[in-house]
Amino acid sequence: MKKTNLTVWRLFLSLCLFVSAPGCSKDAGEDSTNTRPKSSEKAITAFSFSLNGTTVNATITGTSITATVPHGTAITALTPTITLSAKASISPQPAQARDFSKAVTYTVTAEDNSQQTYTVTVSVEALQPLTIDCNNVPAVWEDRGDGIDYIVSCAIVLKSNKTLTIKPGVRIQFNGEAAGITISSSDEWLKMVGTAAKPILLEGKTATAGSWMGVKQNSKHAENQWEYVTIQHAGAGANNAALFFSDNAYFLNNSKITIRNCTFKDNKGYGIRDEDNGYSYDRTIFTAFSNNSFSGNTTAPLCITINEIGSLDAPSNYGTNGNNYIEVHGKSGLRSNVTIPKLSVPYYIFESIGLYQKMTVSPGVTMQFHTDAGLNLDKQYIGKGTFIANGTAANPIRLVGYKAGKGVWLGLQLESNDPEISLNYCTVDGAGSNLHSNAACVANKKAALNFGSCDYTAKPVATNCTITNSGGYGIIYKKTAVVNFTGNSYSGNTLANEVTF
Repeated sequence: MKKTNLTVWRLFLSLCLFVSAPGCSKDAGEDSTNTRPKSSEKAITAFSFSLNGTTVNATITGTSITATVPHGTAITALTPTITLSAKASISPQPAQARDFSKAVTYTVTAEDNSQQTYTVTVSVEALQPLTIDCNNVPAVWEDRGDGIDYIVSCAIVLKSNKTLTIKPGVRIQFNGEAAGITISSSDEWLKMVGTAAKPILLEGKTATAGSWMGVKQNSKHAENQWEYVTIQHAGAGANNAALFFSDNAYFLNNSKITIRNCTFKDNKGYGIRDEDNGYSYDRTIFTAFSNNSFSGNTTAPLCITINEIGSLDAPSNYGTNGNNYIEVHGKSGLRSNVTIPKLSVPYYIFESIGLYQKMTVSPGVTMQFHTDAGLNLDKQYIGKGTFIANGTAANPIRLVGYKAGKGVWLGLQLESNDPEISLNYCTVDGAGSNLHSNAACVANKKAALNFGSCDYTAKPVATNCTITNSGGYGIIYKKTAVVNFTGNSYSGNTLANEVTF
């Protein structure tokens, strides 16, 4: 009996060793799956929105999820469809609408309680730009949303009482050198009034200087107003400027415009160009001009006439451009009283200009003169010309050639008996290039300052001035004149410093 029990016990031990000792202790019905490791998978594998029957699938990159929905979609209460890893859960629940106007986060929890956070960003497609038909131009252009609002690939011509108003925030791209806007007469106008928060932008589809024409104006209508407008990449063709005034005063158009807080940059030629065409009598373009900016224009910030020179303001920014000066023309002369302000750049005078009214030059002004260019008062039958250039010791006035050297520019011909005419603390350098227009009265002599007169008994005043490098004399005046030349200094003048006739 004992031997039998021992045999049975040995058989039992053998069976236990076969299935392993620990297993022998389990109940026969116990579930062996309790030892399976729990899943650590916690991924968002798909993310989408169902919008008006269309599915928008998001892009998943790591833990960043991005989606772009059609223009006009309200994204403040969207409900996504989200697919997860097996056995994972998510918070907040997908069925909960969320405000996707800002980034939204979701936390995915794996079966083993590990977690992963995803950030979802939703953007709205920009409205596709509207292509303008130049044969059917809308009278008002509205801000249509983010991005480009309008594409212009043709030449818009406002004529037959056609007007155009461009609202704040509008962005326009012009495609091609012929593309642009022309205001043909004073029955038409272009009004572009933006705000600091919503400026108006006119630009080339190709972001290079001269990729489109620009704006061409021949209108004096009061509604020609530009405020908070940026115009760039223009200047193609004959315009050679972002804004070109083409009117002919012979037909009494005489353009007028208000320009405030505008930016002219990266244009071919000039930011603004208005060259006197010889018919312009009392021509002043700017009804208002303030706080404008000019940069990157290939020739210069502005090309204007002598009558417009007093409209410019010191707070405007005039550099940096291809040439850092204000180009000034004046075929028909100065026809209205003007005070020339001191700017951050000099004025460049391109021709000999008659002063038929009063010119007052502010302290600190620099005027550069081209070859044989100058200022003169010798045509008194047109009007009473007066020249006043009173600088200070700290802010002298500089009247100089456009380049260094002797006899570069004509000089000042100040033949008038007006008692207001005076120069004080002025530097006059490089004048005396040629004879003045009334040379017979001054014995055919060249000079920096010519106070000679055939018709008047002048009383010239030029004090504390520096007169240098004249191609002839420093000062010419009549023997009978009562002069005041105290405090002047001279050097490098080709002939005598002072001479009478």
